[in-house]
Amino acid sequence: MNTLDPMFRNQALAARSALNTSPALERLRQRRETFCGTVLWLPHDYELAWVERELQAIKDCGLDTVRFHGLNPSERSDGTLDHQRADDWIGAARRVGIQVIVISEGFDAVPPLMLARHGLTREGLDRSSFTEPTIQAAIREWVAAIVDRHRDEPHVVGWGVLGEPQPRPVALRDELDRAGFSAWLRHRYGDIESLNAAWRIHPGQPLAASWDEACDIADPAHGAALINGTQHARLC
Repeated sequence: MNTLDPMFRNQALAARSALNTSPALERLRQRRETFCGTVLWLPHDYELAWVERELQAIKDCGLDTVRFHGLNPSERSDGTLDHQRADDWIGAARRVGIQVIVISEGFDAVPPLMLARHGLTREGLDRSSFTEPTIQAAIREWVAAIVDRHRDEPHVVGWGVLGEPQPRPVALRDELDRAGFSAWLRHRYGDIESLNAAWRIHPGQPLAASWDEACDIADPAHGAALINGTQHARLC
């Protein structure tokens, strides 16, 4: 079996840490340097014995963490939530002894009756800006319902509201969204030169001459393909 040179591994980890840092990540790194895992995703019906066998096989490969998608609760006709799927999968991980990161798709999966309690519809949510208080309240209620259920579960080591950062065919259509993103870029980078230093694909090749161009580059409907996976992750 090929082994990774320790010096190269340390250099790679240092580079990744430098590109991906935040107070939350620093707290995670103090607890454990890295997670080594994979995704287990099954969007349709499942047999719990199959889930447990798959998790055991993942653990037997030497991985210590698995990321779950598709565990969002279903909404019953009376507006209550059915958490059976998450209970089953996280319980299986506990029995196998493997860590779990749960992805909740919190921004775009708020169910209809919960939306209605906030005076919203699915169509209205899709057209609205996340800066609106009613939208934020609905998303907070949805994410809290998911997280609170298993927040004290020791095998759950992380939560996410989306999957991998990647270009998607959804543009910055709303002017409020575009203005907010531009303001965030100014706050994060300070000046356009610093933004170019962080985003550039090749040394000495600036991508944006203005904040407006930076918005176009980061907009999946325009130029996000110019930014490779590492640099796109740095937007997040």
